[in-house]
Amino acid sequence: MRAGRSLPLPNAGPDGIPRGHRREGRPIAENALGSPALTLAAGGPPPPLVLAAALLLWLPGSALASRLLRPPHYDALDWLLVGPAFSAAMLALATLWATVLGLPLGPVTAWALLALAACAALLPVLAGRHQPVGQHPAADARLALCACRHERLAGPAGRRWSARVTRHGALALGYLAVLALGLGARLWSTRDLVPALGADTYHHALIARLLVERGGVPDSYAPYAPIASFAYHFGFHSLVAWLHWWTGADLGALLPLAGHLVNAAIAASVAWWARRQLGDDLVAWLAAWLVALLAVFPAYFANWGRFTQAAGLLLLPVAAALWADGLRASAAPGAERRRTARGPLAAAAVTTAGLFLAHYRVAAMLVPLLAVWVLISLVPGMAAGWQRPRGWAPSARVLRGGSLAGAATALLLLPWLVRLAGALALGLGEQPGAYGAGYYALERLGTAPEQPTNLLLAPLAALGVVQAWRRRSAGVLVLVGWASVQLALADPYWWPRAVALAGRVDLITVLATLWLPAAVAAAYALGTGAHAAWARWPRAAPLAASALLAVGTLLGGWQLRALLIPDNTLLTEADLAAIAWVRANTPPDARFAVSAVLVPWAPDYAVGIDGGYWLPLLAGRPTTVLPMLYPAERGTSPRAVAEMVAVARALRDAPGAAETAALLRALGIGYVYHSGRPPAPPIEPALASPYYQVVYDRAGVRILAVRPEGALAPLPAATGSARTGREQGAQVATAGPVPSTPAEEVDAP
Repeated sequence: MRAGRSLPLPNAGPDGIPRGHRREGRPIAENALGSPALTLAAGGPPPPLVLAAALLLWLPGSALASRLLRPPHYDALDWLLVGPAFSAAMLALATLWATVLGLPLGPVTAWALLALAACAALLPVLAGRHQPVGQHPAADARLALCACRHERLAGPAGRRWSARVTRHGALALGYLAVLALGLGARLWSTRDLVPALGADTYHHALIARLLVERGGVPDSYAPYAPIASFAYHFGFHSLVAWLHWWTGADLGALLPLAGHLVNAAIAASVAWWARRQLGDDLVAWLAAWLVALLAVFPAYFANWGRFTQAAGLLLLPVAAALWADGLRASAAPGAERRRTARGPLAAAAVTTAGLFLAHYRVAAMLVPLLAVWVLISLVPGMAAGWQRPRGWAPSARVLRGGSLAGAATALLLLPWLVRLAGALALGLGEQPGAYGAGYYALERLGTAPEQPTNLLLAPLAALGVVQAWRRRSAGVLVLVGWASVQLALADPYWWPRAVALAGRVDLITVLATLWLPAAVAAAYALGTGAHAAWARWPRAAPLAASALLAVGTLLGGWQLRALLIPDNTLLTEADLAAIAWVRANTPPDARFAVSAVLVPWAPDYAVGIDGGYWLPLLAGRPTTVLPMLYPAERGTSPRAVAEMVAVARALRDAPGAAETAALLRALGIGYVYHSGRPPAPPIEPALASPYYQVVYDRAGVRILAVRPEGALAPLPAATGSARTGREQGAQVATAGPVPSTPAEEVDAP
């Protein structure tokens, strides 16, 4: 068959569309059942949407922070840095509790919450009206305007206050510049790709759509997959859903945009850890600069579609720093000082609950991080920013404060913990969660270890650790100790005997998190060096620092583009055109066999690898491949898993055999989708087989119809009426839910 030619289906009309399934006048982007549109296309989101989404990510969280983290111990710069993390936690918890209480979520609810956040943001400004200088950020800002206009503030106190306001304003602008550069570089690096990098992106899109469709947390993946439970962490998907309700934008545009926003905002969270633990604004800003522009991770997550892990890492440093602040204040002498612990401990409960809803494994990392912080803080002479508890009374206050915050966290998560008790599974096979050695292989890191900035950050981080050890700086040493514990437990095959919890947070996840201690340690080395240089060469040091920052920023922007692996995208323009053809030319209940790989480190674990994986969402057609998260769901249909594995093996080993065609017919599969790109198994034996007929062949993508048994005569010749993918629209939007077929009935969990 010639490339670029499509054959009509049996019983097709003159236009190639099966009789009885013609959709007169219906555009591809239209959703017949009223579900949210999910359009995928290269090109990136429009700038107004980027700006609106960024503001919506910051405003609710910053407003909440202004109520929980009160002056004088916290200021507006703190609220700016923790805003994204607080927003992610608040929206996840709002989604959970609205679902529990039966409150439907949608645009009205979303705008009501935004109005409440705006009112909360204005309260500090009104409260600062009667506060003295230096005691409230809003009062400071208002008096700054007064000083500029009337020059009434004089003397040492006024000069100190003016310098403080100016310094904080410059820092805020510096942070905004770094975050904008990091976000812009990430958006620019993916502008030419269809936003479907990595296999994870598919189930993230699926869950976001389910959240919007149901107006809350779903209880299953129906009708898109035969999975009768829902136990996946949904914090990131809640953010996408709320952005959709606020802006009305297409989910296909919001999903990658939210991923980039969260990824860039991690820099602010790391900076806040450094600011609270080290007390050095320069080191904090340098940490944000390194994470946003020069560190390989978290930017490399874009290749895998690991939006949820990025959301967890957005919350991890903030939650840890809040626990540290709250426990410090609890141990402090004086009832008034101890009352200041309530705000950070309440915020710790909120962010910890949000962290758990964002990513289970990253949430598990918080426990050793806090344990290491407590141990190092008790070392005599350690600069931990607090006085070690002496006697039973301070220790009891710390335990009481920590217990109350832990109980509040558990209460916030109670409905979800009850859900997980009956829905969460740890994996497939006789030993769930026990993976083969290949699961921990370094090859799974891809090209991340080869990136050139690793050679820059590694020695800087080592130098920072040495300096932190000499100065007894707990803010750096805590992260180093935590990383050591995580690494020691990351691979169970390193241990001669079974070790409890070893491998639960796997080696790849741990290595992809080492950028956190590395960035803080490297920033510590740069910051201490800058302070020394400024003191010795007050004129030359700023010029040299500016030049180094400019070079580093350019290097980071170049690297962010080089980090991407275009071959990791499951969808190409050719797939979008083929999916458009599927929507217009196949019956709504047509079932497709699509390419999948069986991973060697887990039993019966198959993962979709090309555009066919997206058919349930983009074409409304059921396929043989389940979303790759199915091992963690107790409601996964065992029959669906068995069928998926059997079809994947048959298409891999003998695609043209009569037995394979018979298996497909028995399972109600009418078509085979093949992208023609590695690692999809070769399809040539099926092309030469009499059991299939090629009905679509364009730009490497082939769709084969499975011939009915006994009907091996050639299908009718092409009429030339099949339209190209460009004529049908380069962008493909979703259809409605997949109609159920007998092969898709969900078995009881």
